[in-house]
Amino acid sequence: MSKSRHPFHFIWTDQRIAAAIAGGALCLVTAVLVLVLNHHSADYALVLVTGDDCRRYFDDTECHAIVSKAQTAHADTAPRFGNLETCALVFGAGRCDQVSENNIQLKTLSPALAAIALSRSKDVIVPLYVGPLSEQGPDAAQRGRTVYFNQKRVGRLAESIMGGAALPTLSDDNGNPVTSDALRALARR
Repeated sequence: MSKSRHPFHFIWTDQRIAAAIAGGALCLVTAVLVLVLNHHSADYALVLVTGDDCRRYFDDTECHAIVSKAQTAHADTAPRFGNLETCALVFGAGRCDQVSENNIQLKTLSPALAAIALSRSKDVIVPLYVGPLSEQGPDAAQRGRTVYFNQKRVGRLAESIMGGAALPTLSDDNGNPVTSDALRALARR
């Protein structure tokens, strides 16, 4: 009866080949770990479009505080218009809201709050509104809609589907995710 040998027995008997295979496997595992850790350690901005988006990260009390702070900042920083026709001409029909301060409706209008961008630590909360119609273009659904804060372009707001749920994303004009540091710099200007 002959001894059964593994088909790749010759590889494991030569220590140099075995060391090279082990070294290559170690390099591959290290590269994958570096990529995964870099992806998760980046402090990308959170984007909230709906209440469900907020509740993915925070409890109801925190969500209420975030939305309240964003609405106050939006009332202070968004462009204002004296009449609906002018606002709709720039931002589109149905995309303007009456400005309210301290729960009092004012006689001015501004573009509607489209989303809230914030850092994971909640130290910066930036209300976003969709830019003028002239910037959207026919492929806005695919590339995302341009969004602004305090009359400064932030980037593009899009929604991608992940696991069956819509996940809002915010990217700069180069397609890179907006970071919390970028939001902090924007809020300081």
